[in-house]
Amino acid sequence: MTTKFIKILGVKVSLIKREAVVKAVAAMIAGEKKHLITTPNPEILLESRKDEEFLHILNRSSLALPDGMGLKLAGWFKGYNLERYTGADLTQRLLSLAESNHWPVAVINWHAGLSNREEIARALKQRYPELRFLVKDERRGDYVFDISDLRHFQPKIIFSTLGAPYQEKLLFKLLPRTTAKLGIGVGGSFDYLTGKAPRSPKFFRSLGLEWLWRLSLAPRKRLRRIYRAVAIFPLVFFREEVFSRLFYRPNVVGWLFKDDEVLLVDAEDGDNGHHWKLPQGGVEADESKQEALMREMAEELGTVSFEIIGQFDNIYKYKWPRGYRLGYKGQRQTLFILKYHGHKKDIKLSHENKDFKWIKIADLIEAAEPIRRPSYALFLEKFKETQTKL
Repeated sequence: MTTKFIKILGVKVSLIKREAVVKAVAAMIAGEKKHLITTPNPEILLESRKDEEFLHILNRSSLALPDGMGLKLAGWFKGYNLERYTGADLTQRLLSLAESNHWPVAVINWHAGLSNREEIARALKQRYPELRFLVKDERRGDYVFDISDLRHFQPKIIFSTLGAPYQEKLLFKLLPRTTAKLGIGVGGSFDYLTGKAPRSPKFFRSLGLEWLWRLSLAPRKRLRRIYRAVAIFPLVFFREEVFSRLFYRPNVVGWLFKDDEVLLVDAEDGDNGHHWKLPQGGVEADESKQEALMREMAEELGTVSFEIIGQFDNIYKYKWPRGYRLGYKGQRQTLFILKYHGHKKDIKLSHENKDFKWIKIADLIEAAEPIRRPSYALFLEKFKETQTKL
């Protein structure tokens, strides 16, 4: 199942009507694949900017339902009227759907949250008497997760209340190991069912002012989060999605070669399920091009075992499609020719790419994604220039 989407600050956000969500969920449960539903909000988008693994998971979701007035406004700026989905409403909708279709559900609950396992179980029995469910309290973070009870219970849907990014990271690893067809992180949504957290009045919800209601209830606790969502997010969005449209994003490309072979990585976003390209990445405002190259190669490939034998500044630029990534006009690329000194098999990819391969340099143009070929033809000429100087 595929739905149209846009990207806001580099994060996938689905374009789907509210009435189509239930149909989409039913199709997921009936299918063979595993699906992750995310509910991106301004805080999540800001968090993903400093957490590459989290960004990767968000952009692998089957549905990314926008939660928060900030995304609604951002969508308007990009020319789309996004429909908002609050986590509480979505949770109750899915629970009702599971009860009516006899789908067993599991709830992985944060052990230090407002509601414990017994309170959630009691609320579910009262609100959804025909629902089969399993609730388990768990900690946050990286640890060995016992799934024996999940395997025995065989849920169709797994909810997690660990909060972002913990819930999404756990579900992404957990879904392939269980019978569940669908996983969704819902934060504190179950606290509304247990009565531990009061919902904002319908008037506030209709205007997208839930944040103002929550701030009034706990100003000291909520102030920092509200400030990031209401003040920081619009500033970051305007800078990168509006102002940056006038400029080309500075980018570095690593031509990593050993003997007569060059390295390609698979970004997995091509028309045929693959997108073979040279490793590359953006240059941050506070770093030089060489610093950006070293950072990107260490992050993407897990290696800095190379020497720079050629640098070609700003030799190629191209425009991005409308709505793509960070809102820049396009990219302006600087090419680095890198002689690799490590073992070819020792490349350790990040979450940004799914595979790598070493290919003959003479076969580069044919092996690369078609959209990359014009620039790679130029890069090949520059590589040959460096070889004549050695």
